[in-house]
Amino acid sequence: MENVGAAWAVTSLSPSPLIVALVQSATSLPVVIVGLPAGGGADIVNRRRLLRLFQVPGLVAVPVVFLIAATRDLTFLRWGIFCVGLATVGQFSFWGNYLPRVFPTYLRGTGESFAANIGGRMIGTSAALATTQLANILPGASAPSRLAYAAGLVATTAYIVALAASAWLPEPARDELPD
Repeated sequence: MENVGAAWAVTSLSPSPLIVALVQSATSLPVVIVGLPAGGGADIVNRRRLLRLFQVPGLVAVPVVFLIAATRDLTFLRWGIFCVGLATVGQFSFWGNYLPRVFPTYLRGTGESFAANIGGRMIGTSAALATTQLANILPGASAPSRLAYAAGLVATTAYIVALAASAWLPEPARDELPD
């Protein structure tokens, strides 16, 4: 959602392939920078606190980037997409480390598959559908700006729901994986 919205919004601000490539690089670079440290950090600190360390800045950055920067300033958009990417990748790294500690071995495959399929595939696909449908009815000067606004609204809603739901996450009782 973020990648498509950002790339399309960029093409309305500048037709330059270099600028589009720079924005796409800003969406991918956080994977390299924060992926491993965030996953490893979940072994060291309180997991709920670590998750919120990424959720709160993301909750601030997403609306600013998609509702303001995506339709006005390419440099701000590039840096904003980078910041949103850091927050998003940090959460993904967290889940990869957290889920195996919540489910016992005999349920681990089922639990992780359920989380990936329901969360990542069903809810994620529904969010993409909601974004494209919202883009048809939101005001905006162009189709890319309407898509950016829709992506901003859907992503902000996802961050709000995730932050609220994080209050109910259980903290695993021990650091080693359960049997």
